[in-house]
Amino acid sequence: METILEIAKGQGFPVMLLMVAIAWMQRVNADLIARLHDERADRLDKLEAAIRECERDRKDLWVKLFEHRAT
Repeated sequence: METILEIAKGQGFPVMLLMVAIAWMQRVNADLIARLHDERADRLDKLEAAIRECERDRKDLWVKLFEHRAT
């Protein structure tokens, strides 16, 4: 923030407000991106678990089919 104020010094009040707004947006966006990344990671973990369960169910189904066919 100090860097922004140093750059804005002598540029006029509107420029200073613009730079402060940009710095605020960058901070907010960084927080948003971090939250979205965490959500995505959580969803991917759930998806991986569901895929493993589906694969296990499919394997069990094939075993039952072969057992039924063998009888």
